[in-house]
Amino acid sequence: EGRAIVDRAKGRRLGVRDRALFTTALASGLRASELCALKVSDLVLPRTGNPTLTVRRGKGGRRRVVPLPGALRPLAASFQLRKDDG
Repeated sequence: EGRAIVDRAKGRRLGVRDRALFTTALASGLRASELCALKVSDLVLPRTGNPTLTVRRGKGGRRRVVPLPGALRPLAASFQLRKDDG
């Protein structure tokens, strides 16, 4: 089911954003409120190693860093580039 939802977002105006959010939710286990509060600046794409997300207000108001699978790197980079373009 998850794959079908991600595939449905391809080719749509907001497809990259939707795919990035949905795939991140599935891969990271973030709570819905944490996912909604994310900003592009919370995404860290190091030259080596896996990308990470900084959750600024997790459960109990705590800050935490969540590792993402390396397979998400191309999607995360694509989304980050589009946001940098305006």
